[in-house]
Amino acid sequence: MNRSIKILCVGDYLGLLESQCLLLERAGYEPSVAMAHDALDRIRSEVFDLIVLSMMGSEDELGAICRAAAETTGVLRTSDFTGPEELLRKIGELLNKGCRDSRLNLNECGQN
Repeated sequence: MNRSIKILCVGDYLGLLESQCLLLERAGYEPSVAMAHDALDRIRSEVFDLIVLSMMGSEDELGAICRAAAETTGVLRTSDFTGPEELLRKIGELLNKGCRDSRLNLNECGQN
């Protein structure tokens, strides 16, 4: 029996996070929401396969979240312009690529 892929959606806007989670749930993932100010506690207390960052925090805040993620957790940083189909495609690519081997930030790779 395959276990669900747990994804934590982190951001500043609850409506956006809830929409992302609904999309991910319909796609067969096990998503949950963390507001940016709660993200570190959630990352430190639970295990996730992927963290989706939809926030406009400082580099210090974003760096702290990435550092708190376990070595086996992938991190995907989205932009305001990442649509539903693109989000699902990027998540699929990242998981298929073995994101657990490194924390890939698609923004830095110029793939937005």
